[in-house]
Amino acid sequence: MEIIGKMIIDNFEPIFPDSIIFFQKNFVLPVRDKKTKMRIDFAAGLSGFDIKVIERSKRHVFGKLELPFCTVEDLILYKLFAARLKDFADLHDISKLHKEKIDRKYLLEMLNDFASLERDDMKDNFEKIFR
Repeated sequence: MEIIGKMIIDNFEPIFPDSIIFFQKNFVLPVRDKKTKMRIDFAAGLSGFDIKVIERSKRHVFGKLELPFCTVEDLILYKLFAARLKDFADLHDISKLHKEKIDRKYLLEMLNDFASLERDDMKDNFEKIFR
């Protein structure tokens, strides 16, 4: 764990001055790559869904690091769950790039699971954006 912490400190800078407090509240650590200035969110996988996302993740080389990245389908689910204006804008962009390639069967199964948690708005928003 120390090695991962050192890699994060060496390669990324926090977006918020109170990053640790933000992480404790939201289970997400937003950082920016020191070289490219690209924003990356490190998420703490705590739920059954998060564990599934980790299992489905794909590893990609980013600079000198090889990191797991969630699939586009799981990113869509995270964005639908957060449901902020920025997330909806991101979802429209994702739709333009990946609409024909996404695994709709997986997404609909997961959206039905979220609907059982009284988040049927996620499925409604998905259908509006990805029709």
